[in-house]
Amino acid sequence: MSRRQPIPQPVYRSHRSMIPTATQQRNDSPPGLASQPDQHHLTKGSTKGITRDITRDITWHNEQRTGGDRVKRLVLGTAILLLALAYQTTQAANDPLPNTTMGPAEVVKVVVNALKTNNPSQNDDGIETVFAFASPGNKSATGPLPRFKQMLKTGYGNMLNHRSSEFSPIEIQGNQAWQAVWLALPNGDEAGYMFQMGKQQSGDYQGMWMTEGVFPLPARGQSI
Repeated sequence: MSRRQPIPQPVYRSHRSMIPTATQQRNDSPPGLASQPDQHHLTKGSTKGITRDITRDITWHNEQRTGGDRVKRLVLGTAILLLALAYQTTQAANDPLPNTTMGPAEVVKVVVNALKTNNPSQNDDGIETVFAFASPGNKSATGPLPRFKQMLKTGYGNMLNHRSSEFSPIEIQGNQAWQAVWLALPNGDEAGYMFQMGKQQSGDYQGMWMTEGVFPLPARGQSI
C-alpha cells in the first residue's frame, strides 16, 4: 500500500492580518518620524490632543515672555529707586549740620552762604540751615522755625540773597567768639552784621559752635 499524501491545506489568512496595525506602521516609519501621527489615521480625539499640546506650548511661551517683562520692570524700578536714594543721600550729605569738627569762623561762613543762597521755592532752605545752626537758647527765643523765617524776612531781609560777603577777623575768647560780616546788597548798598558764636557746653550739641545772636552794625567809619 502506498503512503497517503497529505492533503494540501489552503493558504488562508484573515483579511485583518493583512492590514498593518498602527503600531506596526509607526515601527516601519523612517527614523525620526516614528513619533509623528499618521495623517491618514488621525481621529477626532487625536486632533484634540495635538491642539491641546500646541495651546499649552503657546501658553508656556507667553508666560515666559510675561515673566521676562515682569523681571525687566522690576529691575528698572529697583534701579530708579536706588538712584533716587543715592540722590537723596548725596543731597543730605551736602546739607551742613552742626558738628564738633567745625570752628566758629567756619560756622559763620556756612550761615552767611545759606542766607545768600536761600530759595523761597525750596521752602526757604537757606533759612532752615541758619536755624539749624542757631544755639538752643537762640532757638527758644526766636523759634519755632515758621516764626524764625518770618522774623528773618521782616527784620533782616537784606541778609537774604546778597551778592557777596566780606569777613572781618574773628575774635575768640574761650567758648565765645565774635565776627563782623559785611554784605554787598543787590541795590549796591552795604550792610554789616556782628555774629556772636558760642561753643555749647552740654546737651545734644555739646562741643559744637553755634550762633548765639546776630546784631546789625552801623556803616563802616561810624562809631557803634
